[in-house]
This record gives sequence, structure tokens and C-alpha cells, in this order.
Amino acid sequence: MMNLNEKLKYLLFCAYNYFNKIECPYCSQNDVSVIDRKFIVARLIECNNCHLYFIHPLDDVKVSNKFYQNSYEESDNITTVLPSYQDLQKLIKNQFNPDKNANRFISLFKALLPQVDSPRIIDYGASWGYTSYQLKKAA
Repeated sequence: MMNLNEKLKYLLFCAYNYFNKIECPYCSQNDVSVIDRKFIVARLIECNNCHLYFIHPLDDVKVSNKFYQNSYEESDNITTVLPSYQDLQKLIKNQFNPDKNANRFISLFKALLPQVDSPRIIDYGASWGYTSYQLKKAA
């Protein structure tokens, strides 16, 4: 989890780079739409050409690797730590415990989309794919 100092650094990074050219990191097109914002200066962007969603401003690859490989950690001990095979089998058996159980999402999708047998869902920020696994199994 990010501490206050890291959050402030990220906010300043976003503010400083807010006016950088917005270009899709996949197809290099600049025909994009803003989908959402966080702290006004961080934006979720959709490329109107390839429909990739990405964050702007883009993080520097080296900074991002350093953060996610060395600093980022979640207190639930299953989001950022790859489980052993045995631990994964326990998680599956216990329906991913309360922390990662997707039943509330599955119920919500069934209620909102009763006519759709197998909705296509993107699990953005999917950590190890716990929710994706459960959604696919429920389909």
C-alpha cells in the first residue's frame, strides 16, 4: 500500500506531466477519450482506435518496475504475494476467502444482465486473476 509520501510524489508527478501528449501506448494513436479522473490530474483514457484503457500520465517503466517489484504490498497477503500451489488450491476450495470472493460481482452481473448468458468482462488490475477465475467459472 502506498504511504502518504508516495501518494504525494505520484500526485506531483501527475500534475507536472498533465499536459504531456496523450498517445496510446499500444497503437500510438492520439484519438482518445477521458473515461475517468482521480485527483483531477490522473486520468483513465480509452484509445478510440484500439480501445485500450490506459492511465495518463504514463509512469516511467523503470519507476513502475521499481515500485511494483520492491515497494507495493497489500495487507491481505494474497494480492501481491504469489501463492504456492498448495495455497492456491486452498483459496479455490474456500472460494477465495472473504477477501477475494467474487460472488457479489457475479450476483450483480446476473441481476443487471439477466438476458446475457456469458458477459464479457475485463478484470482490470487483476492481480493474480482470482476474480477472473471466478467469473469464468460462473459463466
